[in-house]
Amino acid sequence: MEFSRQEIYNLGNKEIFKSELINKGFVVIKNLIDKNLSENIRSIMSKGDSSHESLETIFLRNHLNSLEIYNNELYELIKSEPGIHNIEKILRTLPDSVCLARSDAYKSKKSDVPILRWHNDKAFGGDKIIHNRVQNKLFSYKLFIHATSTKTNDGCFSYIPNSNRISIFLRKAFRKGIIEYSPFWEISDFSRLLENAEVMKFRNSYDMTFRKEISDFLETAKKIHNDPNCKDFEIPCNEGDAILFDERGFHQGGIPKFSDRIVLRLFYLNGAGKYQPEPISDFGRKQKNKPVGTFKTP
Repeated sequence: MEFSRQEIYNLGNKEIFKSELINKGFVVIKNLIDKNLSENIRSIMSKGDSSHESLETIFLRNHLNSLEIYNNELYELIKSEPGIHNIEKILRTLPDSVCLARSDAYKSKKSDVPILRWHNDKAFGGDKIIHNRVQNKLFSYKLFIHATSTKTNDGCFSYIPNSNRISIFLRKAFRKGIIEYSPFWEISDFSRLLENAEVMKFRNSYDMTFRKEISDFLETAKKIHNDPNCKDFEIPCNEGDAILFDERGFHQGGIPKFSDRIVLRLFYLNGAGKYQPEPISDFGRKQKNKPVGTFKTP
């Protein structure tokens, strides 16, 4: 669902905005920033050699809850931007505490391959051995602000509606011990797990509406498998438009075939200071209190 920057200041629209984000997994905000700000972001990003492999970090929130600034030019541009501040205010009214945790920007150069194929985040990148330091309520809402325009066949972000809810469901199946952990970052692996007989039994404990959502998702996954260039879920954006989404849902960065794509991102951590990591396997539970990077194959 699309909202203008002005519409999200309306109290009634804010409730619709939150409902769409929680249930469908994403919302689109038109003209969140103006063309002048977009142009300034593009100008800064053209100075260096930033790419998706080498992100331009703007700031990180440290363990003392203060911001560490890494790119002062970009930070100065966005720190007082009213549209961005309003998004944070709305997110802070969600049931779990939400905190702006980091920001970065990157430029994806023209290419004949997707920026990033269909995937869901907080899924350990598809690792077979994982350290399990996240759980369903510790995740980020990500705000992608477009400093360049995107269109079909040219860098469009795509998102499958309701897939965040299905992702939550599968993670519950892991944590309840219904199935053992197996990679689920890619849509093909995720779909295979959804079709597991034990997961199907678990699905039957949910209402008919949600069971249909799972069936629809599986049909969508088959369609994407048969046609990797499927355009059904693309979200074309003008410069200044933004997409706010639940990172647990399935999304893709499209092919920037004709022009570079520059995006500025803000990460809003849900459950910050409220929830502790909850491992999803015995191995993860053994590793829970070890620092990231020290894990070994069991």
